[in-house]
Amino acid sequence: MRDEVVQLLFFALLLAVNQYCCRWIFAAVCRSAGMGPEQVVAYRKHLHLTERPYFHVSSRLITFSPDPAKTRRWLFLYQMNHVLLLFGMFFAVVGCMTRTFGWVLGLVGALLAAFTAILTVAGVVYGRPRPARAADTAADRPPHGAKKVRRQYVDAAAKLVCAAGMLGLALFMLGEMAPKTPPTAEQVRAALTAQGYAPQEMGADELADYPGLTRYISAGDGQLQFSVYIFDDPGAARDTYERAHQRIVSQWMQSPFTDTVTQRSNYAVYTLQAGDIYAVAAYIGQTVVYGYCDLDHKEQLIRLLQEIGYMDAA
Repeated sequence: MRDEVVQLLFFALLLAVNQYCCRWIFAAVCRSAGMGPEQVVAYRKHLHLTERPYFHVSSRLITFSPDPAKTRRWLFLYQMNHVLLLFGMFFAVVGCMTRTFGWVLGLVGALLAAFTAILTVAGVVYGRPRPARAADTAADRPPHGAKKVRRQYVDAAAKLVCAAGMLGLALFMLGEMAPKTPPTAEQVRAALTAQGYAPQEMGADELADYPGLTRYISAGDGQLQFSVYIFDDPGAARDTYERAHQRIVSQWMQSPFTDTVTQRSNYAVYTLQAGDIYAVAAYIGQTVVYGYCDLDHKEQLIRLLQEIGYMDAA
């Protein structure tokens, strides 16, 4: 559940940062129509929800604009910015509730974060304070002008910090989405041997009874059981992972329990801790892992998964 909550919080933060950093687009829409933002907001407040306020406000802006085409372009950017973020937030909520859209949401979040960062930088450049003319004297300048310029610079600096943060998050999420390399049979055998287990492998005659299965390695004792399936097709691996996932849920899920799901571009990991059992089902590419143990051997099972690349080292 942790990954889904993190994604939900990320989209909520992205929405808040976007609203702060991209207010300049609304101001640009109003300026293109020869109006001030306060005039547009005041007009909007007099409209009831049943009167399609957005339609009326847009029509008014375009009607009174000296350059309707320019106003339409600004309105399109304003609309697109909000629609994309609201769709992302909607799917984040659905993904948190249903545990779907895992790696897709990560990719969308990274792209929207980069989009917000680009719009933020564009807004800072577009709305940057203009230097005063050399001919201007202190008496000619408007009162409190220096304070206003300082506030503009502070606001621009804050927005640039937000933009840098959004770009950093975008790069982090893209890194998280990077595909993993599936372990080889030799790596699996070496990891099991290093942990003191004697890996057993299914022979060619037995493998022939399971279409698509090219290697099967297992090891364990009375406290821990560990199996690795290697297929010739990633689709078969995903199907086997789903069956292992369902088997864990049907066999061991009981209250209280703790489970996690991590889904990325070419892999997924499901863990369940319930009662005195810790169980794992996972796949990377065309390989699948299914394992379970008592709680005393949980760390040993996790180390096995880390050594063959299924879990990141803490």
